[in-house]
Amino acid sequence: MMTVRAFVGLAQLQHNPEAQVDLDNPAYTSLVERGLTSPGEWHSLPELQTEGVDYSDELSLTTLPFGISAVITGQKRGGAPDWYLGLELGFRMTSTDYLDDVSSFYSDPTAMSALGAALSAQSNEDLLDEIGPEAGSMTAHSYIGEDIPVIRGNPVNNDAYGTFVVSFGKVLERGNGGFNRTRSRYGNKRRSGLFRRNTRTRF
Repeated sequence: MMTVRAFVGLAQLQHNPEAQVDLDNPAYTSLVERGLTSPGEWHSLPELQTEGVDYSDELSLTTLPFGISAVITGQKRGGAPDWYLGLELGFRMTSTDYLDDVSSFYSDPTAMSALGAALSAQSNEDLLDEIGPEAGSMTAHSYIGEDIPVIRGNPVNNDAYGTFVVSFGKVLERGNGGFNRTRSRYGNKRRSGLFRRNTRTRF
């Protein structure tokens, strides 16, 4: 038997985007030497303001979840549920465009810390050459000037995300038959078994 349901509601989201400095980032060696990063280290991005925007007030927000779920149950002979398989496909709409720290345009790196500037644009000539002509030049992946804004993300739409959940359950045993069998095995019964009291009638 299968049961299908739709759902909608409200949820609270806490997020904090992080990033590592790529090994082929032009500033990587300098940052390591200055103790500003290390191999494999994750850095919190909101305070670095890699787009020159303070979005610290958007790290805790309310989302709108909606989706559809289905539960498939298998039954034993006689109609008792024996197992179930659950499937859920959900989406979450948010009111921020900074779930991934990327929203609008590249910002002036001279107004950032050295670490923030390195994380705001990690492209390099070797990487672009490896990708090919479709990747464009460095000017398409870095700050040029206030008069020539270069797109870093998509500022038109807020971020959203989805989830797909699969669950499985199995009914092991119903009722208390196992406990009753244990009592019977060890004779812990009233007026019988190992703890039966023997009495003798006296005249």
